[in-house]
Amino acid sequence: MSNSNLIKLIAFDNAIDANLLKLSLENEGIETFIFDENTVTIDPLISIAVGGIKVMVKESDVELAREVVKALDSEKYVLENDEVVACPNCKSDHVHKYTTMKSVNGLMVFIVSFLLFVYPAYKQNIFKCEDCGNEFDKTKL
Repeated sequence: MSNSNLIKLIAFDNAIDANLLKLSLENEGIETFIFDENTVTIDPLISIAVGGIKVMVKESDVELAREVVKALDSEKYVLENDEVVACPNCKSDHVHKYTTMKSVNGLMVFIVSFLLFVYPAYKQNIFKCEDCGNEFDKTKL
């Protein structure tokens, strides 16, 4: 199979999320391929350079795959105590979680990691409200 009839559906910065999506798509009968998983897993610092871990599907399956992704994105985030994560600003539960290093600690760890050629051990999970754009850390509420 040539790569010419494969379309990039989405890219991730970690293999777990990419493989979970692959399983969901394959459960719907969509043949799915993952590219650059090993490259990014071995050296996460070059994830941006290679475009992340790419989940790709056949061109004929793109619309159905996008519907699956949309359905998965509409699911609500639930914490370990069964609490639904909601925006503290507008109370919406339409939020997405992502990882960032946008703090002073994150910057320092990034610089040291870059100089020592090691993977940064510090990261922070942040939620972003899709309705009002507010970013918040659920652990600090």
